[in-house]
Amino acid sequence: MLKAIYIKNDLKQLFREPMMALLFAVPLMIAPIFRLILTYLIPIINRWVEFDMAPYEIYVLVMALLLTPGMLGIVMGFMLLDDKDGKIAQLLSITPLGRSGYLTMRLFFVVIGTIIYTFYTYALLGIYIISTPVLLYLSLLHSIFAATFALIFATVATDKVKGLTYAKGLNLILLFALTDLINETWLTNISYFIPTFWITKIALHASVGNILIGTVVHLLWFALFIFITTRQKSI
Repeated sequence: MLKAIYIKNDLKQLFREPMMALLFAVPLMIAPIFRLILTYLIPIINRWVEFDMAPYEIYVLVMALLLTPGMLGIVMGFMLLDDKDGKIAQLLSITPLGRSGYLTMRLFFVVIGTIIYTFYTYALLGIYIISTPVLLYLSLLHSIFAATFALIFATVATDKVKGLTYAKGLNLILLFALTDLINETWLTNISYFIPTFWITKIALHASVGNILIGTVVHLLWFALFIFITTRQKSI
């Protein structure tokens, strides 16, 4: 009962603030925008410059998919900041839900949203074929990344104004998904430790090695920031 009430309150909080509601809705617009660019802009460019889009379609798809956990991570980060200001976590720590239950409910909200948006974006773009099991697994990794992104955001930001600034910097993590296009050894070596790099690797070749390493990297990041977050008295 308490969990149902808490989810209901999350939705009210989300749609009460226009900025958070907009960020939550942005993933709905990402796929149509990418689709319009691929359908109309690329042919116009091809009239002037010979350009083969096929080798880059997977990177376009991966970036479109990764924008979802990026956006939803920011939304959840803002909600965690609101809770920090209102000392909500401290109040809930004395309820049956508890502090761990509070974080679970918060992160569950963004996890479900990320999985739904992942399948929506993939279906609407339709530019690269990924098998359903691999897409499902990628959506789970996206959800872990979204939860991690939210924890990072809430950990480093002290208010929403600073949060917006940090969000721009944090979104640079998404660019590591394009590391293969640059083909620099030093950058590739760094990228091995970045979650988004492995999203591209798995999408291109869902080998056991890529899946195993990608999963470990995502879980290590998540575990690190869960540890940091739970040590903060305000969250």
